[in-house]
Amino acid sequence: MNKTRHFNVILWILLVIGFYGAASVSYANATGHPCPVVATVPICYLVLFAYAAMVSALLTRRGRIMQFLFCIGWGTAFLIALVGSLAELFAGCGVCPVNGGGSLRGVASTSIPMCFLSLALLAAILPLFLSGPYPRACDVHAMTVSRNADRKGLGNGYRT
Repeated sequence: MNKTRHFNVILWILLVIGFYGAASVSYANATGHPCPVVATVPICYLVLFAYAAMVSALLTRRGRIMQFLFCIGWGTAFLIALVGSLAELFAGCGVCPVNGGGSLRGVASTSIPMCFLSLALLAAILPLFLSGPYPRACDVHAMTVSRNADRKGLGNGYRT
């Protein structure tokens, strides 16, 4: 297996872990363990949507769509994780759901807030995406532009 293939496997594993974590917190929210809410939408649902967008990006073969979906998903999840982590650090405890019991608080002090875990996961996901799927998406886009330019008789895609 080459290095790119290893990066892709690790990227998929991390995305599945993130998606599973967001799905389990969303399920806990639906069954009574609340997530913080922004404009009547629980944040855990937004994070689930963000991870779903990143997974969808890797499933698509279209370069621009892959870049768009990944950027929207990663940016949304990163912003939420960063704001949640900063709030958790500076506003005290009780902002993010924790990994040890579903709800915001009331579990052992050794539980880790999920926003910290998500931030670490996202910090590992970005370089893996930039080293693997992103260059391939750029290559696909460049080939499409070149092919369309050739059809129109523009040569390399630039007008002279």
